[in-house]
Amino acid sequence: IVACLLKSKYIKTASCYKTPQGVVNIEITQRKPILRVMPNEGEDYYIDAEGTQLSTSDYLAYVVVASGYISKQFSKEKLPDLAMFLEADTFWKSQISQIHVNKSGKIDLYNRVGEDMVVHYGNCDSIAKKFLHLKAFYEKVLPEAGWNTYSTINVNYDNQIIGTRRSKKEKER
Repeated sequence: IVACLLKSKYIKTASCYKTPQGVVNIEITQRKPILRVMPNEGEDYYIDAEGTQLSTSDYLAYVVVASGYISKQFSKEKLPDLAMFLEADTFWKSQISQIHVNKSGKIDLYNRVGEDMVVHYGNCDSIAKKFLHLKAFYEKVLPEAGWNTYSTINVNYDNQIIGTRRSKKEKER
């Protein structure tokens, strides 16, 4: 029974045992999608915390979307840690709506608030540190300057945040 159950990609673990009273118990742990991957080339899919790919045709999950130049290897090795961080933090889970990977493998984040503002995140390293700096920027700078003041925020550099102010034309839109 267990071998049959484990054939499904949606089942992470399965065990089967019989109690002394003769009752058969089956315990299953389901895989939980944490990110929907929509690469420029190929079909879209979900990934779980281990990077296991899950079909979108059998399941509907409300998770952050990752788009762009994403190989299967990149989605398995690089994106799960970032997606798990976003999933675990209620502020970032509600704030970040999309992850975009450009041709060079650099990541941009898109917000739900200040939709036209792009966060240049860079590589999937120092995740907690980058988000700590970004949150400080959100809490200290944006309330004073306004959510529509900056077109981009760059957290790719160590101990530094670079905000690019919108041009007058962008502000008029």
